[in-house]
Amino acid sequence: ASSAASDVYKRQKVNVVAVDKSGRSSTVAFSLIAPSLGPPVAAPALDGDFFGRYHALIIANNEYAHLDDLKTPRDDAEAIGAILSSRYGFEVTYLNDASRYEIVTALNVLRRDLTEQDNLLVYYAGHGEFDKVNNRGHWLPVDAERDSTANWLATTVISDTLNAMSSKHVLVVADSCYSGGLTRSTLTTLDAGMSEDARTQWLRTIAATRARFVLTSGDVKPVLDDAGNGHSVFANALISVLQESSGVLEGSKLYERVRDRVEMRAEELETEQSPQYSALKGTGHEFGEFLLVSKGHAWEDSGQ
Repeated sequence: ASSAASDVYKRQKVNVVAVDKSGRSSTVAFSLIAPSLGPPVAAPALDGDFFGRYHALIIANNEYAHLDDLKTPRDDAEAIGAILSSRYGFEVTYLNDASRYEIVTALNVLRRDLTEQDNLLVYYAGHGEFDKVNNRGHWLPVDAERDSTANWLATTVISDTLNAMSSKHVLVVADSCYSGGLTRSTLTTLDAGMSEDARTQWLRTIAATRARFVLTSGDVKPVLDDAGNGHSVFANALISVLQESSGVLEGSKLYERVRDRVEMRAEELETEQSPQYSALKGTGHEFGEFLLVSKGHAWEDSGQ
């Protein structure tokens, strides 16, 4: 073999000795050549750097020009943004009492600036509306009018912008009336009882795959703005789950824990409210989950 080939192949020398009944012997020498794969390559560590950078756009609309004002969105947004920043390492941008133009502009800035190494969470708290004729949800910015859709923000506009983004993982969290209009599809969740080795492989796979999800405070019906403690029922549950979780938290687990708390509190208030979670339609979703990685915790803690 040439010297070039010796760099690519590993050579194992073999001697075969044959001996007859009279004691005479004969030796044949040859070499076994096998491809050399080189030193093993270590798999990337499942730490914060492995999952990429995290950004959040937090939109909170309290004061409306033509609609009733809301009580809790600003306080909800500030509490959630603070937790995302301090506990999960998000770079947070706040947008308070925003018009349609301001919301669309902020989304387009993110579309321009974020790369495939970035994860994005968009949180919206404010009025919402569902168009039954067109089967379409809307966010209502502070300049929205009840009898004119000129300044309404259709969820299709949001979806189109998210579809055009390079960001690998996106999660939209919507706390508004009729927010369930964003969801109309199914999702695949992590199997219960998965071993740590299987979970590691699962996290590696979904961390590398484009995902677009939405978590909404309810279905296509009104939701509770004030739970009596300065936060909406949905925001109160979301804040609690984010504060208590450690390690890597999948969006589906976040949803399950928030949903259980919201439904329980709504029952106490003698009403119904059930959060929804699914892949966001029309956004290029492929597979996987949105992953939240808490700071200062090993990823293995997420199995707790």
